[in-house]
Amino acid sequence: MKYAIGLSLMVTGGLMGAAITHGLHAQASPPAFSVSSIEVIDQAKYGPIQQIITTENQKSGGKFLTRGARIEAVEGTPPRRVIISQWASVDEAKKFYNSPAIKKAFEDRKPYVRNALTYIVEGAVER
Repeated sequence: MKYAIGLSLMVTGGLMGAAITHGLHAQASPPAFSVSSIEVIDQAKYGPIQQIITTENQKSGGKFLTRGARIEAVEGTPPRRVIISQWASVDEAKKFYNSPAIKKAFEDRKPYVRNALTYIVEGAVER
């Protein structure tokens, strides 16, 4: 009898532990968004670099939400061009921006752009 109760408690404990662990892993980390503003001063020379960035973004799991679309100023002077990408997490976005290919592309584009700024913003987790 003691053996059956002990075995039952052990199985129940294992199942509860598995359920709790699964629940913790199921909680999604917040998405991340990279927000960039840039002024392209030589599109012909920037074009091939832009293609590298686009390809790397897609390979890294990024999703462009907008890039180069019309900007309406609500307050202040708007930048010339805005790019917003969505990432699974801040870590995924950082991995993309710290990759050798993107670091090189950002360095190579410097003569063809001005006022390049990029930020990673953590999104909210919907509950």
